[in-house]
Amino acid sequence: MIVAYQTGEAAVVAPMQYSQMLWATAYGWFLFGEKLDLAMGLGSALIIGSGLYILARERRGPSVNQPASEARLRAESVTAPRSILLRRLLRGKG
Repeated sequence: MIVAYQTGEAAVVAPMQYSQMLWATAYGWFLFGEKLDLAMGLGSALIIGSGLYILARERRGPSVNQPASEARLRAESVTAPRSILLRRLLRGKG
């Protein structure tokens, strides 16, 4: 799984981990005689379904929205620090 995360996108690799829930359920039933109750079945279906939805959405192509790490800082933004203030802070700590 580590190599898969290093070579692939996390949004594509992560849903594959949901198969672990299916295997754990199968092993619990086979080895310990556990039964699947309604809450566990609904929860698992919700988690696996959302993972499959994300996988299908990622296959359609890139999103038009940019992640926050790739968004540009705008000068007119209130939250964008001014370079002069940053220089003053860095001089005071250096």
